[in-house]
Amino acid sequence: IEKQSDFYTTEFRGEDFIYRQKLQLKDDGIFVNETYQKIKLIVFFNKESKFNYDKLLPRIKYPFIPGQSWQWKGFEINENEKNSLDIKAVVDEKILITVPAGKFETIKVITNIESSSGTKNTVTEWYAQNVGIVKMNIKIEGGGLMGFVRDFLGYGELNFELKEINDK
Repeated sequence: IEKQSDFYTTEFRGEDFIYRQKLQLKDDGIFVNETYQKIKLIVFFNKESKFNYDKLLPRIKYPFIPGQSWQWKGFEINENEKNSLDIKAVVDEKILITVPAGKFETIKVITNIESSSGTKNTVTEWYAQNVGIVKMNIKIEGGGLMGFVRDFLGYGELNFELKEINDK
C-alpha cells in the first residue's frame, strides 16, 4: 500500500498478473477510484485494462461489523467500453485464519459483482485490524472469448495470501 496525495494504492502481484486499485478514505468507508489489471495469458499476449467509475465505488462501508451489507450500481469505464456493474457485499463473520505471515483474527467480507459484459465475480476477503487484507479469493465466471481463455489457462479462480509484513 502506498499513499499518493489523497489516495492509497494497493497492489497484488503474481508471476502472470498485476491487480492495482486506487482507493480514497472517507468518513463512511473506503472507496475505489480506479482499477488497473494486467494478465499475461500466453507467452506473447498480455491483456491490460484500466477502469474508472462514474462515481466512487465502495470497497468497504462503515460500520465494518458482521451483518453489515451494502449495494452499489454504476458504470465502469475503460478506453474501449462502458459496462454497468451491480455490486452486493456483506460482512460475513469474524474468523481466525493462518496465512504465511502468521495467524490473524479477521473479518470475512463476500462481494458479488455482476457486469453487463457478462462476467460474474465473487470476491471473498479476510481483513485483519491494523493490517488490511490478509487473504483473498476471487472466482470469475463468464466473459465471452476472454473468459474462455482465462478459464482454459486456469485463471477462473485466484487466491492471494499475505506472505510477510515489512515495517518501513
